[in-house]
Amino acid sequence: SERRLVFGHTHLPFRRMSSGGVELINPGSVGMPFDGDPRAAWALIDPGGRVEHRRVAYDNESAARAMTDRFGEAPWAQRSAERLRHARA
Repeated sequence: SERRLVFGHTHLPFRRMSSGGVELINPGSVGMPFDGDPRAAWALIDPGGRVEHRRVAYDNESAARAMTDRFGEAPWAQRSAERLRHARA
């Protein structure tokens, strides 16, 4: 039988096999990926078990600007805006 673990929180999309033979799948992050590609990242697992990582472009600069417009110079807002712009932690 297949052994597969799907998880998130790292903001880094990947798919690999563990040393124990478990397929590890991280779909990435729709709002704030940390792999240098600012497009929204997600994964689709179809009924047959096939995994496809996908990307969708969005206006991340507008999202970053909206954050700083709304929350001003708050340090967390500035950091988050930079993460949106550059897709890096």
